[in-house]
Amino acid sequence: MQIVVLGTSTNAIILAERLSRTHDVVLVDTDASERAEYFKLDVTPIDGVIIDTAVFEEAGVANADVVCALSSSENTNLVAAQIAKHKFGVKKVIACTYDTEEFEMFQDVGVTPISATDLTVDAFIKKIHDSDEDVENQLGVSYVNLFGDNYKFKLFKIDDSTEGAKLKNLADTEGGVILGVLRDGELINYDPSFKVSMNDKVLVAEVYE
Repeated sequence: MQIVVLGTSTNAIILAERLSRTHDVVLVDTDASERAEYFKLDVTPIDGVIIDTAVFEEAGVANADVVCALSSSENTNLVAAQIAKHKFGVKKVIACTYDTEEFEMFQDVGVTPISATDLTVDAFIKKIHDSDEDVENQLGVSYVNLFGDNYKFKLFKIDDSTEGAKLKNLADTEGGVILGVLRDGELINYDPSFKVSMNDKVLVAEVYE
């Protein structure tokens, strides 16, 4: 299938990497080329704003079987999804939401909403104490199936050796991708320049077979 992934959030990168193993994937965002090179993705990167119709044309959205909008902005995802659905005629459009109360708005415009918040929170509630590994600083591990693929979510505490470090300088934990940081009960999305504190917890995701 020809799949267009809009956005270069951590979720978008993970999805693009997994889909590219069996499908033709186009990654679209202002930093698509840079992110594709950094993560060594086998995708076609298109640099541009994901609500720009000219960028959509360059990405071949009209010929896509599926469009997935996964930027870090819910409003941007909604606008981009509507453009793909109604201007370019894509039959299957899926968008990532963060405010679970906004599902109806996405559904009203013919877009399939997926709540990243619900999936992550539900997975941790079910499995947070179900760790099957004895890994230093690991607080819990959770498993979830997204888009037919299996992912492992792990939570690590910050200690003296990592306090004050920027996320981009933290170790690439067993091939995982850092999604963000839990601080005082709030999930802060991944920012490479973000500095972690002693009481923070780092959320990591990785694909598992």
